Amino acid sequence: MILSKGITSSLDRQHRNFSGTSHKGLRELNSATRVLSFGDGSNGALGHDAEGYASDVFEPVPVHGLPPNIVKVAAGHYHSLAVTDDGQVWAWGRNAEGQLGRRVGNSREDWRRPRRVEGLEDVHIKDVAASGVVSMAIANDGSLWSWGSSKRGQLGLAPNVVQSLLPQRVESLQGQQMSQVALGWGHGLACTSEGELFAWGYGEDGRLGFNAFDVAKEVKLEKRMPSHTSSKPAGAVDIETEKLLEKEKTAVAIWRPHRVEALAHERVRSVACGMDHSLSLTDNGDIYSFGDNSLGQLGRPVNEAPIGTVAFPDEYPQAIVIAAGLGHSLAILSKPYTSVALSNSSGDLYSWGWNKASQLGRDGESDRPGLVVGLDEEMLIAAKGGRVHSVGLTSNREVCVWGSGKNGRLGLGSSADEPYPFPIESLNGVSVLQLACGFDHSLLLVRSTG
Repeated sequence: MILSKGITSSLDRQHRNFSGTSHKGLRELNSATRVLSFGDGSNGALGHDAEGYASDVFEPVPVHGLPPNIVKVAAGHYHSLAVTDDGQVWAWGRNAEGQLGRRVGNSREDWRRPRRVEGLEDVHIKDVAASGVVSMAIANDGSLWSWGSSKRGQLGLAPNVVQSLLPQRVESLQGQQMSQVALGWGHGLACTSEGELFAWGYGEDGRLGFNAFDVAKEVKLEKRMPSHTSSKPAGAVDIETEKLLEKEKTAVAIWRPHRVEALAHERVRSVACGMDHSLSLTDNGDIYSFGDNSLGQLGRPVNEAPIGTVAFPDEYPQAIVIAAGLGHSLAILSKPYTSVALSNSSGDLYSWGWNKASQLGRDGESDRPGLVVGLDEEMLIAAKGGRVHSVGLTSNREVCVWGSGKNGRLGLGSSADEPYPFPIESLNGVSVLQLACGFDHSLLLVRSTG
């Protein structure tokens, strides 16, 4: 990885002290795919059966107990999912709300052990997504499946259905061929193979792409919101999160997926959800943003239309990848003056929104879209955002990280923050295939090159 001149001089780690677990587990990888994890281990989302339940992990380490044929990974806020090439779904991490899809074994000690999701034995799953309390899966036949708990309607099953400990099919979408699903704090988005966009769940701030009062009766949540964290807020980052949650105490819930008519004229091919904002990417390469904009996460003036496009410099022909962290957004833009083959799969990385811990990867106080610093000669093919950190994957299959390093969430061997992208050097000898970010942990799907 080539970083901009002058950046590496500020990133000396020789004298950085940290506590937690650091491992040398990469030598165990073979030609089969493996899942690596790192970051906050307090909810078992790392899947490591290490001594001490809440051990944080500061470098990528293999997740044991998974089959060797994983082809897809996804991360909820505090749990993790993996899909095998024969359509099985495996889960580990927080299970207080039933998001792991298990009939038994709900002790905190058991959370961290990967197990196959029950109830999908006759369903071939091809894709998964997760929030803090809900998991969802798309089957080969295009059906959407949901499990977990949500008083916000995030399950998408039926009015007032707030819990399903095992996967249930979202019957209201029967006949639709779903191609991708994304989940935020309390809402969900999914697009079909025909480019139609559906939304459901918590309707505050227009995050569903329509006025929830127009499609449902007002449903008030309990006065006190259920807690979805196992630790007390610590520091300014968690205080900011609590502020965002303050408005989430009452709002309209849309209990079943509803078509977003405002984008009926577009073919949506990809979706991403932050905590309370939404992104959709069309076949034309336009990014539509909607929802809360208090942190600049929509990438456009708030006084414009409820749904609008994010503007980028004219030299970029289109966006090809979108991602969302808690309060920030990421997009890979087709790089100018490159071959058609390259421009359709890789490009420059832009970021916008909340930059409390340098998760935007650039200088200054602007929350508007801007080029991530330090990747001038790199082509990005994937990017993901967490609570206050970001992860990118280059066309050379190298991983770069930036933002908050607390609890090892950057995988660089320390808890230090990184203001600009920095490579995870311990990944030598593996090719990284996919990325996934929870709030404070990350997953990598890799294959050995040795």
